[in-house]
Amino acid sequence: MKPKNFGICRISPLANFITLSIGFACAMATLGLDTAHATSATWDGGAATNILNTGANWTGDVLPNASGDTATWDGTVAGSLVLNWSGGFGGPAPEATAYVLTGTQTGDLTLDSTGNFDLTMNRITIASGAGAFTLGDGVGAVGSSGRIVFRSDLNGVSPENAGYKINVFTNDSANTATW
Repeated sequence: MKPKNFGICRISPLANFITLSIGFACAMATLGLDTAHATSATWDGGAATNILNTGANWTGDVLPNASGDTATWDGTVAGSLVLNWSGGFGGPAPEATAYVLTGTQTGDLTLDSTGNFDLTMNRITIASGAGAFTLGDGVGAVGSSGRIVFRSDLNGVSPENAGYKINVFTNDSANTATW
């Protein structure tokens, strides 16, 4: 095919194909980058259920359920909360999910399993003024044996072989934290 003349530039069909291919590849790579960002979501109870695994219960209707995410309770839903996880929740290693109770979450927060599912986390932070926090007190289904798993970056080494793990639990509240 004969190159087309656009004023001072001449563009051949092969150059057009290469330019479009590179542009398409860059666009696809850019779209893929968006999924790499950590999610910070606050419990808003939008689904009107007590299930942590329901996206509509979190701001933006997105679960904070991946490595490096943060799940926050800040009193958006007033009063005490008794919430359950009904499947694995908290994200995989290396970072898992961080759990944060702000000082405006003055009602108590209880998290428990409804079955044999894991809740993973890398840290818990309870701010001054926050209500009491209970993790796994048997409120979930009878016979449930959900595990609470603290995870951190072990550089591919299983926890049993790593010798140690560093996880952070901070309770700046005057209220109790139990598990």
